[in-house]
Amino acid sequence: MPELKIVSRFDRDKDGLLNELERRAASEFIRKERELENLSVGSYPNPPVKTTYLTDLKRSAGNAVSELIDLYDDKSLRTLYLRFPDSGWFAEMMDFFKTDVEVPADLIIDGRVYAGVGVRFRGSSSYFMVRNSLKKSFSISINHTDNDQRLYGYRTLDLLNGHADNGSAEGEV
Repeated sequence: MPELKIVSRFDRDKDGLLNELERRAASEFIRKERELENLSVGSYPNPPVKTTYLTDLKRSAGNAVSELIDLYDDKSLRTLYLRFPDSGWFAEMMDFFKTDVEVPADLIIDGRVYAGVGVRFRGSSSYFMVRNSLKKSFSISINHTDNDQRLYGYRTLDLLNGHADNGSAEGEV
């Protein structure tokens, strides 16, 4: 399934991003299109939020790894917290799979907030093999709303679910 270009079609204010109202209209369009193509729309498990933004920030600061240590250092473990402004974030990400739309969020890591990152599901087999599970691979665009924003020098982050690799972390964890 090729990437469907949606942003330019629904970006009414021409800022290159879709705000909440624009995403809602685009989501309705996508759902109708996929129903016509007989692609399952289904229902999506929006996981409940069990912590507050401040709690995530405090936990992240308490577990912070030194900025001198590379993001991908194999002897360090970082926890990433994603905070979405809309409780329907999972459904949005499912709707916008294989499109150019990124769902906005704030990323908290090492006690620091990276505001306005863009999040989307990625992959093909890793996406479909886990069905409606929360364990999906996704990409984070650190510079989604701020072109100069970086996470330890990186503009993007790809988080893979290792769906077909039972031993991918055994040697490290």
